[in-house]
Amino acid sequence: MNITGIIFDLKRFAVHDGPGIRTTVFFKGCPLNCWWCHNPESRKLKPERIAAGSHRHCANLAIPDDPAMVGKTVSADEIIAEIEKDLAFYDESGGGVTFSGGEPLLQPDFLTDLLRRCREREIHSAVDTSGHAPWAHFEQIYPYTDLFLFDLKLIDDGLHRRYTNVGNRLIHDNLRRLHELGAAI
Repeated sequence: MNITGIIFDLKRFAVHDGPGIRTTVFFKGCPLNCWWCHNPESRKLKPERIAAGSHRHCANLAIPDDPAMVGKTVSADEIIAEIEKDLAFYDESGGGVTFSGGEPLLQPDFLTDLLRRCREREIHSAVDTSGHAPWAHFEQIYPYTDLFLFDLKLIDDGLHRRYTNVGNRLIHDNLRRLHELGAAI
């Protein structure tokens, strides 16, 4: 079975999303609404048209004058084919693939399938997460994830609510549980 998911970008030769040279896959959908969001086009868990001026909190975001479709449904086969193009670079640099977003754990079955396929191919995998997802989703991906890039926004729950629109108890709990499992964070 070829599982599908929704992404909004795939960047090859990334060097800021984990060790070595990487391919970063950006998933659509995010449960947070951070004031400083770097990827506001990732928030909705569906492809959407983005028009100029539609992100009032993102003054520096370059959006074309014409509305653009952001996000597309892709198969795991398509993503793996893109990832495999750079195997030589991963091997030489100690790199691999990073699943980012948005929040990749909002698409747990798609993410798990991609991680499992990377593990089968011995491709290093990292998951860049806000931590705001059900623990069951972390349990599902943990066996296939080499590194968690855990993006804890704010320690204080009140400030976290103010600046992201969600509390952080779930996030703290998930971080603690991953640590207790001995996950690489």
